[in-house]
Amino acid sequence: MLVAVAAACAAPTAARAATYCVHVGGAGCQPRATAAAAFAAANASRGPDTILLGRLSEAGAFADATGEPVRVVGAGRGATVLRDGLELTAAGSSVSALTVRPPAGAAIALAAEGSDLDLAGPLRLGDGAALLSSLAGGPVATRGRVRLESVAIGGPGLAVETGALTARHLTVLGSGPAGIRVAAAASATVSSSVVWGFERGVDGARVTVSHSHLPEAGDPGFAAAPGDLRPRPDSPLVDAGDPAPLAAGEPQEDALGDVRAVDGDGDGFARRDIGALERRPPPPPATAGNVLVNPGAEQGAAVSDDTSSPAPPGWRRTGGFTSVRYGTVVAGNVPFPSLAAADALGAGGAFFAAGPSGAASAVQVADVSALAPEIDGGKGSVRLSALLGGYRMSTDHALVSATFRGPSGGRLGALALPAVTHTDRAQATMLLARAAVAPVPPLTRTIAVALRAGAPGGRYNDAYVDDVALIPAVAPLRGVPAARAPATGQRRFAGVQVIARRARVGRGGRARVRLACPSATAGRCAGVVTLLARGGIGAHPPRARFRIRRGRIASAHVRLPRPVRRALDRRMRGRVYLAARDRRGLTRTATAPVRIVRRRR
Repeated sequence: MLVAVAAACAAPTAARAATYCVHVGGAGCQPRATAAAAFAAANASRGPDTILLGRLSEAGAFADATGEPVRVVGAGRGATVLRDGLELTAAGSSVSALTVRPPAGAAIALAAEGSDLDLAGPLRLGDGAALLSSLAGGPVATRGRVRLESVAIGGPGLAVETGALTARHLTVLGSGPAGIRVAAAASATVSSSVVWGFERGVDGARVTVSHSHLPEAGDPGFAAAPGDLRPRPDSPLVDAGDPAPLAAGEPQEDALGDVRAVDGDGDGFARRDIGALERRPPPPPATAGNVLVNPGAEQGAAVSDDTSSPAPPGWRRTGGFTSVRYGTVVAGNVPFPSLAAADALGAGGAFFAAGPSGAASAVQVADVSALAPEIDGGKGSVRLSALLGGYRMSTDHALVSATFRGPSGGRLGALALPAVTHTDRAQATMLLARAAVAPVPPLTRTIAVALRAGAPGGRYNDAYVDDVALIPAVAPLRGVPAARAPATGQRRFAGVQVIARRARVGRGGRARVRLACPSATAGRCAGVVTLLARGGIGAHPPRARFRIRRGRIASAHVRLPRPVRRALDRRMRGRVYLAARDRRGLTRTATAPVRIVRRRR
């Protein structure tokens, strides 16, 4: 909220306009002791004035003057509380981020725009009013052209007395004959809304209802009405609203300030829920065992603007890939993913953004050689996951991939996550979970994870990434101890040595590789030997397991594939790859050149 206050203070204003501040500071603000005094000052001056209210709870006269619009900005619903009626009827007036709790007999009258509000008393909305992302606890009546979006209404419901109501994402909970009552001379267009507790949903001749849930359709599946009106996981409201993505002028927040249009059913695609409150997305997959450092942009100096781009620690970058704080709002009131988005995703305080420098990338290489015996034995797999997203209708998006690299750094294969496009996230400024699992190719020693974003559609590259995870998993390899990290000060395992530079091929096409286990080894040397002739590694390179007592020499017999046996004349260049482990679970890899020779008959 401090960012919003600062932005409001810095926004350009017309001549003679003034800004009055109560319990907050800011450049150009004229301090006032009370909210009532600020309203009085605004009504006495010419121009579209602004009132910034900090943390307070106050009774008084809160109204604009005829022909004198005022913009009222609170510090949040729980922080700024006006304990009296509120009347804003001048064209151009607006109110946001506060609570109004009038005493009995007082009312709230708006012919202006209101957003992020908690309105407890009777509410009358006049011609030109727009109420967005708010709670209305008392009876609501509209006259003239009125717009309601993401509004939860309690009590006796909504009465459309005159004019035309356009309503989207309403939750109307109460009792009586009908939740939405439209007079004969009035009309209403209602979409993606739920009415519950009434005998019927709507009453009126000129009413159009679409993608909505009315009492006739049965239980809407609220989490715990009336206290929690979010949909349950099994609710028919989840991802059942209008399939159209969020429009440019549509609010991004539901009635409680959470992100509108998220992936509520976990199918990988965002769609609106029916009603004023959006179900939160399922929690992202667990990332225990993640081998990446700084996977969620929490290390380093995350920025709160769209011009700076410090490099995130742990990643090698090109372009402006950087870390940005959730909740950042930049000049022009353009928001990055909100704090509510971070909370819904279970994310931390920051995320990766491709930044202000065009196309960008960030790469991190993870060493998985400690799992080499299982990987070479065909028992390794890896899960790659991330949160991917972007800004509103921008087509900027990130691609996340993992490249498997062999002992010499060569590419053995790759795994990529499905992209998240602007349509996938319903044009909400949000991130969606993506994950993929694949086997790790034998002889993989490192895995390079890359975050890439192409050329942006605007000045800033709004490709967002968070919580990148690379989680290797291996199945037990018979006869080989499980891998363990070395203890502090523990002597390293020396590994297995190839003692004969010739691998003789005998009957059955098996090549004999002579190996030695050092005498200083803890327990036995156990693992996998892979023998490659000229050519690529392939999906199933020839290999064999071994177990050798310490201080001993033994032979491992590797069956060569038929094409190699056919091509073998007298001798062929080859290479042995070793992945060995001792009793303590310490791993050592090695490679050595050999000559593959046919045994003389």
